[in-house]
Amino acid sequence: MEGQSGIRCGLDTEADSLHSYREKLCLVQFCCEDFLAVIDPLKIDHAVLSRFLEFLRPRVVWLHGADFDMTLILRTFGFLPEQILDTQLASRLVGHQRFGLANLIEDYFGVKLSKSSQKADWGSRPLKEKMLSYAYDDVRYLLPLADRLCEKLHELGRWGWFEEWCRFARQAVLNRRERAPEEVWRISGWGKLEREGLAYLRELWYWRDRESEILDRPSFRVMTNQSLLDLAMAAASGEEIRGARGLRPVQCERLREAIRTASSLKREEWPLKRVGLAKPREDINQFAFESLRKRRDEQASRLGLEPTIVATRSALETLANDRSRADEVLMSWQHELLFGDGDP
Repeated sequence: MEGQSGIRCGLDTEADSLHSYREKLCLVQFCCEDFLAVIDPLKIDHAVLSRFLEFLRPRVVWLHGADFDMTLILRTFGFLPEQILDTQLASRLVGHQRFGLANLIEDYFGVKLSKSSQKADWGSRPLKEKMLSYAYDDVRYLLPLADRLCEKLHELGRWGWFEEWCRFARQAVLNRRERAPEEVWRISGWGKLEREGLAYLRELWYWRDRESEILDRPSFRVMTNQSLLDLAMAAASGEEIRGARGLRPVQCERLREAIRTASSLKREEWPLKRVGLAKPREDINQFAFESLRKRRDEQASRLGLEPTIVATRSALETLANDRSRADEVLMSWQHELLFGDGDP
């Protein structure tokens, strides 16, 4: 079968993002036909791990919901296997509405997987037996599931679409850049604040980051983004901030110091509302946009797909104003669906 020449394998990863300040790779689950293994990157000898990575490099590697795993592997090891195929993308391309791994395994094999260790601390050692069982199950059915989905992709004539989508997803991870250090504090919702509020938000974000590092826990466990925004807005309106729920006295004192730092800034030191050289959002050509959306939705309905698989709203907005940018925002099969006959 295409995409399965030579040795193929399946992978999954576990991290400690819910429990640590700096997320790290804690476990790699591996399957190769009838062989299952878990690999502990926190304990295993580096030379052994390097040989495993070299084994993966030319293989066809199956993942489910690959973006997170690819990002973690790339950040940890500085490379990605050359060919990565994603059962989640495959399931969406054949029309599944429920495409979580547990949903698909139940649908295809009648097996209900436990989710009890989904939010476990994978950085702790030794791992509990139920955690190891959960880890094995994440790859136990991965290749049989891939086989079933591949059959459907070929039946529907969408194998080429799938391969291109997987290449596109892998390249997107390779091209992704970390946010500039001077902009990391601009959390979702920052645009609602005026410049003075942004000055408070910036100092509060760095306060939270320092507290997270001290405690070695994720930032959201110190204070949520919404709470940061609320505090920034309250401080900018002149409200006195003495502390926040759940903080110890010493943390409250450091919080007040961050607020005092922000309040001492001069107006010209406040952050700008516009990020870097970002341009104001263009007005969308609504007639062209609606025409493209109608075409997209018709094609999606005909094929039994979610409309966003054919084209995202962002892509439609870009194309509505400048169709020459199609190659930037669409894969070749998406282009054919929007502007050609779009079969199958």
